[in-house]
Amino acid sequence: MPGIKDRFDDRNEFLFFVLFNQYHPKGSFKKRVYELSRKLLKRGVISPTLCFKILRGIYSSEITVRHETRFEINIFDPLAHCMTNNEKAEQARKGNPRFYELNEADWDTSKTKDVDYSKLPSAEKAENCRLTVDQIINHFNIEVGNQKVAYIGKTEQEPFDRLFPHKKLNELDAKLLKNEYETLIIHLFGFMNWDEPVLSLPPTTSISKADAITIAEAELINYFKPSENDKFVKDDGKANWKHIKLLIRNRYKKIRGLLDVDGQYAKFYTLHVGDKNLNRHEVDIDLAAYSSVQQENAVDS
Repeated sequence: MPGIKDRFDDRNEFLFFVLFNQYHPKGSFKKRVYELSRKLLKRGVISPTLCFKILRGIYSSEITVRHETRFEINIFDPLAHCMTNNEKAEQARKGNPRFYELNEADWDTSKTKDVDYSKLPSAEKAENCRLTVDQIINHFNIEVGNQKVAYIGKTEQEPFDRLFPHKKLNELDAKLLKNEYETLIIHLFGFMNWDEPVLSLPPTTSISKADAITIAEAELINYFKPSENDKFVKDDGKANWKHIKLLIRNRYKKIRGLLDVDGQYAKFYTLHVGDKNLNRHEVDIDLAAYSSVQQENAVDS
């Protein structure tokens, strides 16, 4: 809660404040114990420390945790429930509609209006908080080991309804996974591309979107050399790759790329690049070397 968090020295002080002032336990017995503890504290009969332990115990007894799958945790947090005021939220939305309205550049409302949210996973459950395993791991910085890049592909489809072919995923699953504790993780990366020097803001480029995606895919494959890719892995014949010819024809001199992602699940490595610079990878290709090869081939022919 950004609005009031600065008023408290630590999380326990904040939790005590919210439990004492906002919490509403379920069940008549818990409610009686809760109200009695508050009264005894106000009269000085019990200490704040003891009162906090009692309130925290009541609160903890109402938390429920359910695992929808082994990759996510669904939690009912009674405190979050008590601190949610739907009427105030609706009033705020009506009072400032421009702030709360969906940005149609990012949300296709013509498609989402037909979604039956009651049929989504956990829609009928009581939980009010869902955490995926990667959220937990990244938040608490839990070491999960390095992530070996097995395959790199591209897609131009939006909204990525067929992000990864099921056939290819099944092939990788059968070939690479050795036991039930291993899984394939699909990372979806967008990227920006521009020409140097930057002469305008935002930066511009003469390369089309489709060509830029192809260049990014090819050079990442050539950099990592994943075990399950076939094209662009070997350096032989690189001067004759279509995107290299395209760039040289358009008088580009270099390809520079940066993949810099924080988080435990972004420690990428392969046998080719090793495991020293896991979260940061740089691609730097001098096209002059391939231009000279093309000129030599032209002379030979």
